[in-house]
Amino acid sequence: MNHEHLQVNLVGIQVRNARDGVGEHLDRQPVVLPSWLELQVTILPSTKVNPFVEEPDKEFALRVLQLVERCEAGPTLLAEFKLLEGAMKIPARLEILPCALLLGDGPIHEHTSLYGTLRIQLAQTLVSRVDSAELELNDEVKAVLRKWKASPSEYVRGAGWRFDDAVP
Repeated sequence: MNHEHLQVNLVGIQVRNARDGVGEHLDRQPVVLPSWLELQVTILPSTKVNPFVEEPDKEFALRVLQLVERCEAGPTLLAEFKLLEGAMKIPARLEILPCALLLGDGPIHEHTSLYGTLRIQLAQTLVSRVDSAELELNDEVKAVLRKWKASPSEYVRGAGWRFDDAVP
């Protein structure tokens, strides 16, 4: 009887240790799960191959803008905004400017809001991936950069003037 009681206690201890992550595996670290925003950035759609939509670059930009709205609404997500900036490496060379236009060509009245500033910040990250000679050839991008230069927001004006050599 005593032996059976001891075995039951040992099984209970082993179950508790396995559940709590202690005991035999003292070097085992608890699993760190990614944040909600990190998961969302990971599953952003491709900018060029997406069989479910006609314009994958627009779908990418739309999903990014939805995440920007969530970042604006929540201080904890805003602290992780760098994850979205990192996602601006996703668009391949031919998709960079279309995505930059979709993100950066918002209404001027948004330039003074956090949402508008975050949009411009992402668009600026994309535009900075393109050489100035290519920017000079794209009239739509030049128009957006001129719009930025005339913005009521000092931050947005600075973003526009950063590309001054591309837009006279």
